[in-house]
Amino acid sequence: MGNAALLLPKEGVVLCQDAYYAVQSCDGTIVATERNEFRSMDLVKIKQSKRGDVFVDVRNIYNPMQAEALGFHYFGTGRSSRFDRVEWELPSEAQKKVS
Repeated sequence: MGNAALLLPKEGVVLCQDAYYAVQSCDGTIVATERNEFRSMDLVKIKQSKRGDVFVDVRNIYNPMQAEALGFHYFGTGRSSRFDRVEWELPSEAQKKVS
């Protein structure tokens, strides 16, 4: 945090001691790092401490099904938030070409 404090503007930026403090009372969470501190966060604890339910996982380090079961609106980079429940169908033109 020391380097960030030197580089970032003093106004409009809040530096937090840990990830749980950072998500406290927020509307959404974006995880954009693979640092161990963020890999092992307790999703139940996060859900209990925040106001909103949006969870964006840019590094795909969390289990989407677990996050959604806890009530998050989970968005992982490059994958559907409901990937395990989607039935993919080919458009009718593509089905004709396959058969």
